[in-house]
Amino acid sequence: MLKRIVSIVLCLMMLFACLAATACSAPAANGDSTATQAPQAAATEPPAEKKLKIAMICSGAINDGSWNTSGYNGLMAIGEKYGAETAYSEQVSIDELPTVLRSYGREGFDIIIAHSMEYDEQMKRIAPEFPDTKFVTVNGFSTGDNLYAVQFKYWELQYFVGLAAGLVSKTGQVADIAAMETEMTKMEIQALQQGAAYANAACVAKISYTGDWNDLAKAKEASLAQIADGSDVLEANVSSATSAILGACQEKGAYCIGWGNDISSMDPKTVVVSALFGMEGLYTITAEMLMNGTSDRNLLLSMRDGAMSMTKMADWVPQDKKDIFDQRLADYLAGKFDIKVEGALQ
Repeated sequence: MLKRIVSIVLCLMMLFACLAATACSAPAANGDSTATQAPQAAATEPPAEKKLKIAMICSGAINDGSWNTSGYNGLMAIGEKYGAETAYSEQVSIDELPTVLRSYGREGFDIIIAHSMEYDEQMKRIAPEFPDTKFVTVNGFSTGDNLYAVQFKYWELQYFVGLAAGLVSKTGQVADIAAMETEMTKMEIQALQQGAAYANAACVAKISYTGDWNDLAKAKEASLAQIADGSDVLEANVSSATSAILGACQEKGAYCIGWGNDISSMDPKTVVVSALFGMEGLYTITAEMLMNGTSDRNLLLSMRDGAMSMTKMADWVPQDKKDIFDQRLADYLAGKFDIKVEGALQ
C-alpha cells in the first residue's frame, strides 16, 4: 500500500512539473510574446534620395516679358522635369551678386545659374569658394573647374531679324537697340546686315548700345536717335527696356521687332516679328549635362537644335514678303545654306 501511495505522489509531482514548464513557455495573457522570442533587427527605411536644388539670379524683373521672364520659365522647366527645389533672386546688381551667390552656396544649392553675361566676372571670382556647387553663366565666357558658360548661336536669329526688317523697311535702314557690346553682339550685327541685304541689297543695318539692359530712358533715347537718323525698323535687343523701344516706334510710326519673347500682343500693328530662344530647353539640357558629369564647360545651341525660333510675321505684312521669309527660314533649318560670321564664338 505504501509503495502505491509513493508511486501516486511521484506521478503527481511529475505532472505538476510538466504543467509548470508549459506555463513558463506560454505567451503572456496580453498577447506580448517578446519575452520568449529571439530579438529581431528593427526595420529601416532606405535613405531618401537627395533633392536637386537649383537657383537662378537675374538682373531684371522676372515679369519683364522678355529676357528675365525667359530665364524664370527655364528655371520652372527644370523644377518640373526633375522635381528640383528651385529659388530665384531678381533685380540683383553686380555689386549685390557676391552676397547672393554666397548665400545660395552656403545653403547647399547644387546648381546656381546667373542669367546675364554681366555677371561673368563675379561668377569667375566666387565659384572657386564653393567647389561642390556648379555655377552656370548664361551668355558667359569664363569657365573653370565648376564654372560653365552657356550660349545660343544668337547670330542665327539676327539673320532672320534682319531679313524681316529688310522686307518691311521703307527707308532701307534698320537698327538694333542693344544693351552691351560683346563678342556676341559683334557677330550678331554681321548676321543682321546679311539678312537685311538678302531682302534688299541696299538695306543698311546699324546698332546702338544703351549700356544697360533695363534702363528705359536710355533705350528710348537711343531709339529716337536711330529713327531720326533714318531707321524705320528697330529691334528691341534688351530686357525690360523693350517697352521703351516699342514706345518710341509707336510715337514715330516705326516698326519694332521683339527679342527673346513674343511681344506681338503689346501692339500687333507695330510689331513685325519676334525672335525666340527656348530657355526651357537651354536650362533643362544644361541641368541634365551637369547631373551626368559632363566634362564640357561650354554649351552652344542653335536653331537647328530647336533651341531658337522665329514667330510668324505680322498679319499686316504682304503675303509675298511672308513667303520669302518663311521659305528662307525653312531652307536654313533644312541645311540648304549656312550663316557665316567672323568671331571667336563658333
